[in-house]
Amino acid sequence: MRDRQGRRLFAFAAIAIALATGPAHSGSVLAAEADESSPGLVGRSNLGLQTDGVLGSEFRLSAAWGAILTEQEELALNRRAEIQVELGPARTVAATYADVVAGVFLSQDSNFDVDVAVVKAAPPEVVSAITKALPAGVLARPVVVERSRSDLRAIQARVMAESARLAGGPVRISAVGIDAARGVVSVLVDGDADAGRAKLVGQFGDAVDVRAGSFTPTGCTSTSNCTPLRGGLEMLNPLHPGYYQCSTGFNARPTAASSTRYILTAGHCWQDSTDSSFQHAGSSFGTATFDTFQNTTAPHYSDALLITRGTFGAGTPMNTIYIPNDVSAYTITGLVPYANQDVDDLVCNVGVHATGARCGQITNVEYNVDIQPGGRWGSTIWFVFALIEAKFAAQPGDSGGPVYVVHQAYGTATGSSSATRTVYSAIDLMLDDIDRFSSYTPRLCLNSSCT
Repeated sequence: MRDRQGRRLFAFAAIAIALATGPAHSGSVLAAEADESSPGLVGRSNLGLQTDGVLGSEFRLSAAWGAILTEQEELALNRRAEIQVELGPARTVAATYADVVAGVFLSQDSNFDVDVAVVKAAPPEVVSAITKALPAGVLARPVVVERSRSDLRAIQARVMAESARLAGGPVRISAVGIDAARGVVSVLVDGDADAGRAKLVGQFGDAVDVRAGSFTPTGCTSTSNCTPLRGGLEMLNPLHPGYYQCSTGFNARPTAASSTRYILTAGHCWQDSTDSSFQHAGSSFGTATFDTFQNTTAPHYSDALLITRGTFGAGTPMNTIYIPNDVSAYTITGLVPYANQDVDDLVCNVGVHATGARCGQITNVEYNVDIQPGGRWGSTIWFVFALIEAKFAAQPGDSGGPVYVVHQAYGTATGSSSATRTVYSAIDLMLDDIDRFSSYTPRLCLNSSCT
């Protein structure tokens, strides 16, 4: 895919934002916050941290991560996020050895930074080549796994072929993704989940992880007036206020020098072809220009909508997203491409219904979702390929909201695969799909004036 301005990854910058919604606490975590259903503890779980015994003055609510953390835990998460943003070169090398390599993952072992997962037959020079491409100072260990990335892709293709054979029956395969860190293909089954699990496990054994659920777009169900426009704000199609509610994603501009500015968000948010205008806080801010979601006949890899902005909400900075109760604008200075995002990486999200940053680990990549949209697309069924699933909860109306970490854009929310997991489109695939299917060539605004 064509290289873009802003693909270079920038050094980590500390995140300094105010406490999330609710009373600020300068001391210990309150008993109510320690309840296992509290957002702070859910946030810990999403980030792969234990939730038992979280009491005492050392624990505080981190607005940056949307979780109850100690200072040391927050520093460790910041370090992990910094490392994952810099893993691009190593993951690019690993991709060239997909037949014997599963991937390069953030390690769950505190003695190491990353795991280089290879099959037993992998030549030693493969691990050496990947290790040489790692950032300076990163500690890595080789881990032997049963299945390479190519093995898992082959299994994924077989599962998707099974989906076609099951169509119309009591079992429907709703989505199929790859969790290469654990060496399985993740399958989301709708309908008779027990029967689906028995059938798929009987056919594919421990190569599949089957769970019940269905893919649900999250853009159909407020955020107050906030200008200049930025990511994470409410946007409405005026013909359907309260129903076709979505969230703004990222500001963008044409590749060539131009005064035109865009909002990049989720394609399925444009549900009514008779009205292409969108509003924020009661005022029209732009017109739908092109979406990739409607491409039912050509393979596509994103759920993207390009909205050409008008004069409402204009102004600088152009490279910010809105985090509730943040005392300053959170800036976006770069992007992380799809190829450099993988299982166990950390990501965050905001949207219309967010009360603060929602963060969690990526759980699946190469997530191919079976879409049954309705609306202006009719009853056509097709797959959207190469989405990503992560462990944080989005709600109806959050579609299009930015997915990010350490000032890098990762994508925009597309829908939910369960009450605790969200599916999103990778930012570079959104831009590339618009390039492929239209005459528009957008790129993100990565500085205040969007130059």
